[in-house]
Amino acid sequence: MGTVTRVGDNASGNFKVNDRVAVGPNVDCCGDCEHCSEGEESYCDERVDTYLGKHRATGVPTQGGFAERMVVDQRFVFHVPDNLPSYTAAPLMCAGLTVFQPLQRHFCDGASVGIVGVGGLGHFALQFARALGYKRVIAFSHTEDKDDIAKQLGAHEVVCTKATRTLLTS
Repeated sequence: MGTVTRVGDNASGNFKVNDRVAVGPNVDCCGDCEHCSEGEESYCDERVDTYLGKHRATGVPTQGGFAERMVVDQRFVFHVPDNLPSYTAAPLMCAGLTVFQPLQRHFCDGASVGIVGVGGLGHFALQFARALGYKRVIAFSHTEDKDDIAKQLGAHEVVCTKATRTLLTS
């Protein structure tokens, strides 16, 4: 989370100085490989992520959340609305992207999806699956009291996986 301090000469104009922005796990990629061409930059062999690596153009380590500044390709920068608190927006950039990308990648009309766990990543996954238009969103939870929250987050149904187990011996 931060604000834009400078916009590069080749930027498209979507960002301006003092815009409130957030950056996910990637800051750069080659832009030319099969993965980049298909919008799956996180699979690019030359990607530079927020925590491990040096920016391709500057050679400066990215330093992730500990950085005072960072150079980021505009494809990996997202506007943050003023009315969205940073503590709410920040998890979207890590946990949110973790579940969003596969849900979006594997979506097709009429598809159903099962989300295992109604906590942490599962909270985001249920909301994204429903918003993406999955025909049926099923939440699986070991905890019996997650029905209401799972349905509020977008689950069509909730399956409790807690069961009595019997140990079989020979």
